[in-house]
Amino acid sequence: MSKQTDTRYRIMESAIELFSTRGYMAATTKEIATRAQVNELTLFRHFGSKDALLDRSIDHAFAYEELQASLPPLTGDPEEDLLSTVAFMRGNMRQRASLYRLMLKEFSNNTVVREKLKELPRKVKAVMLERMGYILRPNMRTGTDIETASIFLMSYFLRSEMMVIMMGEDPFHEVDESRTREVVRMFLNGVMGEGPR
Repeated sequence: MSKQTDTRYRIMESAIELFSTRGYMAATTKEIATRAQVNELTLFRHFGSKDALLDRSIDHAFAYEELQASLPPLTGDPEEDLLSTVAFMRGNMRQRASLYRLMLKEFSNNTVVREKLKELPRKVKAVMLERMGYILRPNMRTGTDIETASIFLMSYFLRSEMMVIMMGEDPFHEVDESRTREVVRMFLNGVMGEGPR
């Protein structure tokens, strides 16, 4: 990593941390620069404004090319491939919990966050649909819409992880490894007509 890339990375990581704990308006560029161990002028040289820093920091945290590249390899076993995909998605959300909290906190009064929340789901959906296509298409029931099926499955886990991020737990339905396996099997039974193995 070049020195310039390292500096930008430290600034963005510091910004995400401070924006998510203190809020966008309360976190100052001076605090962000201090936490990143740079002077404030360096922050502005790299990003130009606090809004641009927020925008680039969100893009940095959701680097989709890296996300796609880090997905676990497919095995050809639909159940195991879905389980590893779900585990990856949940782990990825947990790693970015502070960013999700920031976005939920700032959505109503920050145009940068609102615009990002319009584009981010589309990017995540594209990555997940491609993945789900590889897993499901070879054995899917005729007439099953892969997009609807994929969103149905991922929404179950997305809802649970968002509850954990917001409240520290899922008060509706704790999703552990056993329930994850059960949900994946029910899903496969509906999409492929497979029963438990």
